[in-house]
Amino acid sequence: MEKIKENIIENIKNNIKNLPKSKENYLNRKTYDLIINQSEIRHLKDNKNLLSNKDINKFIKLLPYIISNSDYISYTNNLKDEGLRFKKLMNDGTYISFVIILNKRGRMTVKTIYMEKGDYENKKRSMSLPNNVK
Repeated sequence: MEKIKENIIENIKNNIKNLPKSKENYLNRKTYDLIINQSEIRHLKDNKNLLSNKDINKFIKLLPYIISNSDYISYTNNLKDEGLRFKKLMNDGTYISFVIILNKRGRMTVKTIYMEKGDYENKKRSMSLPNNVK
């Protein structure tokens, strides 16, 4: 569990795209605990793209960084979940995480994290090239 501090929360609030007026108090705490549940880790392992344990560990370790340094933050409210989508462009591709905010408990619960499909496929393809191919 990682703590998301007040200055990061303020930055997130100031940079959320498309937040409805009715949700202005969506982030109403000074700090939040960032949590990823075992079921979400299993979700990553069960992914059709066959993520390696190394990829999963990297994704999980990147979460606080992605949330604290996002290039794009948007609010989403579909039929099942309401939350924030964080997007971060990095050297090896674009990472996206979807986080559900639980204000009563002061938690940001990670629903999923993934790499944009094209970036992930390129990364896997480059990793599978023989050593003499550059």
